[in-house]
Amino acid sequence: MTYQDVSETAIEMGLLLMVHENNQRPVQTLILGRYRPITEVLVVTDWSRRVGFYDLDGNSVKRDDMVLNYDPTCVEFIPSGQFLLLGGSGRQVTLHTRLGTEIGTVAQMDTWVWCVRVRPISNPSTVVVGCVDGTIACYNLMFSTIHGLHKERYAFRDNMTDVVVQHLIHHTMTRIRCHDLVKKVAIYGHKLAVQLSDRLHIYRQIKGDGENEQLEYTLSERINKAFDCSLLVCLPSISKLNSTHFHVVCSNHLILCDERRLQCYDHKGLKQREWSLESAIRYIKVIGGPPGRETILIGLREGQVCKLFVDNPFPVQVLKLNGPIKCIDISAT
Repeated sequence: MTYQDVSETAIEMGLLLMVHENNQRPVQTLILGRYRPITEVLVVTDWSRRVGFYDLDGNSVKRDDMVLNYDPTCVEFIPSGQFLLLGGSGRQVTLHTRLGTEIGTVAQMDTWVWCVRVRPISNPSTVVVGCVDGTIACYNLMFSTIHGLHKERYAFRDNMTDVVVQHLIHHTMTRIRCHDLVKKVAIYGHKLAVQLSDRLHIYRQIKGDGENEQLEYTLSERINKAFDCSLLVCLPSISKLNSTHFHVVCSNHLILCDERRLQCYDHKGLKQREWSLESAIRYIKVIGGPPGRETILIGLREGQVCKLFVDNPFPVQVLKLNGPIKCIDISAT
């Protein structure tokens, strides 16, 4: 899809955009997204199930158009301009980055989605969806904080698809563009683990220990598996996983947590050992140790605090309280 002659005419209330295409496909919807300090992006959809992204000079800002498996009928930017909503014959509203990377489904409807609008000033963002059968539905968009902290290094998700790492002492930072939804982030020493929609990336810091040195990370491992977990904890080096709740990354292993069960895998995805706890795990914290023999503190729903070693099949109960554990830590001495 190629759109040419994107021109703008100043009018009293803003910009009037004229879009002409070099073929006969009708333009279905278009919208101008403004996100400071980034320049404006013009998003155009048509009945060929394509979505194009352009600047105000008519130049494509993305190498390839986004191809959909349904007919788009409406497009709407979140007021900040960071995110884009799409709806149509697929009977759902999906959330995307401002350049089209899909983040997730906002609403699943019974008929075609014909209109999507976002309340201009609201926190969380309020989305109203209108369908061809007259259905009107209202949703609130809430974006959770995804972050990790280890000593002087802090990593957090930004714009849903990027990871920003900060060195809190040297006041340096770097941005890692993952081009996919970032689900979980964990950092430990020079290692950074990022869980994406269908894979896990492990990054290693290669620069940034010096006071005036720029922080820099490089991709060191790629694990092509889809994981479903609620917490990611990273140790000095990385391994593999397959989880439904937590996973903990160690020097030579990966620890997978599913309710009250922990499983240990090596870098090839082979299970090495398994631990069964007395109740569901509520909190987990890595307290260090030599590579391959790291120590992990675990807080349980029934009040137990346990310690386990990656190379030992037997967990050790440290103490027992009367209520569920919310948070635990231990002094270094």
